[in-house]
Amino acid sequence: MIEIQEWNKWLLDNKQINLTAEYDEYLIELKANVKTLDDVLDYLCLLTDTTKFQLRTDFGKNKRGGSNKIPRTRGYLVKAVLTVDIEEFNSQNVYKKLFNIIKDHSTALHFKSYTEFFGKELEIYTRLQEYIKNHTIQWEP
Repeated sequence: MIEIQEWNKWLLDNKQINLTAEYDEYLIELKANVKTLDDVLDYLCLLTDTTKFQLRTDFGKNKRGGSNKIPRTRGYLVKAVLTVDIEEFNSQNVYKKLFNIIKDHSTALHFKSYTEFFGKELEIYTRLQEYIKNHTIQWEP
C-alpha cells in the first residue's frame, strides 16, 4: 500500500498525472474482497443448511445415533483449507482454529487425504474451495 501511495505521489509530482480516484476505488474494492472466518462459516452454512452454532459446538464422543451432517460439513471446510495450503493451518490445529473444537489430527488427515466427494457434496466442496481462493480471508479475529 505504501508503495502505491508513493508511486501515486511521484506521478503527481513529476508527471502531473493524478491517480487518486483510481487508488481510492482500488481500496474500496480491496476492502470488499476481504472476508473473515465468520463470513466463510456463514457461506458454508448457507450451502449446507446448518448453523454456526452447530458447527462450533462439540457434541461429545459418547453420543449415539443421529446423522453425520455436521462432521461432513466441517470436513468440507477442513479439506478446503488444508488443500489450499494456508500456512497457518495444519492437521493438528485446523479444528481448534476453525471451530474451537479439539479433535485428533487423524480426523483432519482423513478428510484431507482419504475423503472424496461426489454429486452434491462435490459441488458444495468446489464452491467453498473457490470462495476461499477468490477472497482474501482474515482467519484470525
